[in-house]
Amino acid sequence: NNRISRFRTTDGSFISSFGLNVPLQCPQGVCVDGADNIFVTDTNSGCVRKFRICADNSNGHDNEDGVALVGVFSSTGLDSPSGVCVAPDGSLFLTDAKSCSVQEFRGSGDERG
Repeated sequence: NNRISRFRTTDGSFISSFGLNVPLQCPQGVCVDGADNIFVTDTNSGCVRKFRICADNSNGHDNEDGVALVGVFSSTGLDSPSGVCVAPDGSLFLTDAKSCSVQEFRGSGDERG
């Protein structure tokens, strides 16, 4: 259904879903950093999308069920991103299923080797 669903960790009850307004094309990996940013690998789009939980649309971005798209990470070497994690220094690590590689992006979004 090409969206991300949020559930409560206490009882597993559904909170909301998002990603229909973007639209996501085969989301696979999800990671949340210490600032509550949500990173989603959008495999068929060849990128990672960064979302932020927000109460309203005051940040100027489309808001869907309390979640807004605030950034996109992509590179020419990113074909089918599948996994994502954030390091303590804010670097973003991505696994790419098609190119069998791992890429690192700095907190600024710049690709690093």
